[in-house]
Amino acid sequence: MSEEKTWKMGASIGKRVRNYLIFFAILILLQIWWEELLRSITDSLSNEAELGILNKIITSILTLIGAIALIILNLGRDVDLHNLLDKKLFHVRSRTGEIIRREMIKAAESVQANGYENMSKKERQNDVMYLFYHFVNEQEVLRALAFTYWEQYFVNLYIIIFSILGLLFSLGISLLRWELDWAAFIPFLFLFIGIGVGLQTQSSLVKKLYDLPKQQIQELKSSKSVELKKEVEARFG
Repeated sequence: MSEEKTWKMGASIGKRVRNYLIFFAILILLQIWWEELLRSITDSLSNEAELGILNKIITSILTLIGAIALIILNLGRDVDLHNLLDKKLFHVRSRTGEIIRREMIKAAESVQANGYENMSKKERQNDVMYLFYHFVNEQEVLRALAFTYWEQYFVNLYIIIFSILGLLFSLGISLLRWELDWAAFIPFLFLFIGIGVGLQTQSSLVKKLYDLPKQQIQELKSSKSVELKKEVEARFG
C-alpha cells in the first residue's frame, strides 16, 4: 500500500473513531448526570440567562470530550493501535497475508514460472507480499476497494472495543446507582452496538477482506500473466 493512501486512511479512521468515542462518552455522562441535566434544562427554559449558561456548559463539556478523544486517538496512532488490536485479538491481517501468499504461489505455478517453489519458503514470505503489491497497486478500482474495506474494518474494531469498555463502565454505574429508570438500560445499548457491529464484521466484512485478494490475483493472472512469470523468475528463480 502506498504511504499517501495509508496516511489518508489513517486520518479518516481517526476522524470517524473520534466521533464514535464522543458518542460513547456522552452516553456514559448522561447515565451519570441525566437527572441533573434534565433539571437544569427544565429550569433554564423558564430563565433565558440560565439557558445561556447551560448552553455554555454543554459546549464546554463537548469541547473537553472532543479534546480528550483527540488525545486518546493520537496516542493510539503513535502505537499503531488498530493494527495492534488486530494482531492480538482478531488476526485478520495475518490470515489475509496467508491467503495472499497461497494464491500468489498458485498463480506463479499456473503461469509455469521457474522458481515458484521458492515462494513457499518461510524466509521469502515478505518477498511474496512485495510481489503482490508490485502488481495490485496498479489495479486502481480494486485497490481503492481494499482501502475502503480495511478502513471500515479498523473502525469496527474500535467500535467493538469501545462497546466492551462502555458496557463495563455503564454496568458499574448502574450497580452504584441502583435505580430502575431509562439510564439503567444504557448497558444494553452498548451490548447491542458491540454485538451488532461484531456480527456484521465477522459475517460480511471479514469475508470481503479475504475474498478481495483472490479477485486481485485472478485479475493479475488474466491480464499480466507474462509480467507475473518474469517477475517470479527474476525474484525467486
